[in-house]
Amino acid sequence: MMTLVLSGLTLLVGLDISTASYSVDCLNLSPLIENGVKDIKLTASNSYQTYFPSESRMSGFSWCTEEVGPWMQIDLGYSMSIIAIDTMGYEEEEIFVKTYKLQSSEDGKTWMWYKNEENPDVCMKIFEGNIDEINVVRNYFDPPIQARFMKFYPLEFKTFICVRWELYTCQIHVAPSVVSSGETFAAEDALPSVYSIPESHRRAIPQDIMDGNSSTCIGIPMVGQPPQELSIRLDGNGILTTFSLHGNGIQCDEGHVVAMSRLTSNCCGESKLCTLAEGADECQVTCTAQFSSREFSVLLYLTADIGGSHLCEVRF
Repeated sequence: MMTLVLSGLTLLVGLDISTASYSVDCLNLSPLIENGVKDIKLTASNSYQTYFPSESRMSGFSWCTEEVGPWMQIDLGYSMSIIAIDTMGYEEEEIFVKTYKLQSSEDGKTWMWYKNEENPDVCMKIFEGNIDEINVVRNYFDPPIQARFMKFYPLEFKTFICVRWELYTCQIHVAPSVVSSGETFAAEDALPSVYSIPESHRRAIPQDIMDGNSSTCIGIPMVGQPPQELSIRLDGNGILTTFSLHGNGIQCDEGHVVAMSRLTSNCCGESKLCTLAEGADECQVTCTAQFSSREFSVLLYLTADIGGSHLCEVRF
């Protein structure tokens, strides 16, 4: 066990948290690698014997390599907010990575080093890793990293390069609703037929865009086809920064997508426009409004110039 002191409290724990960026405000960390990343999405420049990248999960043996200047990469499938990383050594021996650096990318082609916010003149941050093979060391990213791909570069090590790791996002609970012709439809309410898609055998519901299933979608009415837009409200608990829209025929520009974050602490109901950025296969929405509580509300309006456009997933 290790001794950790936070806010005047002394705790005995098996996790060493880097407090250099401990200001990240998240109550519910959600692991990304253990929660569904397939083995083929974990790759590396080189591996020693059978210690492949797929063994780099916390539940695995470790990714190991003898190569000079190696790296290990993960493809998360789509862009998301990454707020923390855990590392651990090879538990059977005194083998672990002492320091490392990280790169991130949205498309797997253009990469950026994670920089030290406290020293922006330095081109990359060197993370403190493990000091033994037993304990997990956690480092927080402040600000969080928005990326689909991450590359791990081990630097200093003890005995041999071997590492297990985990990446975390902040779990956000979101309740979607749709407003149509002055009527509000809650998450499980059947929507009017104008929002249905031909491939579906049932009426669309607001929850379709939050169920993790890209085959359940809500149709976006064409301009000139009442109600002429898809109007969505997203109410959630957590830290809101960036989310992405996935579907068919979504035009990622201000003429077709408008997102506004409501300042829930403001008695006047003031809203602030979010910014848009077109990704490889999604429309990324960034909201910079700061909330005094851990609650947020986003208003989302989508229009379409052609038929067959639909929104299938909103991913945080």
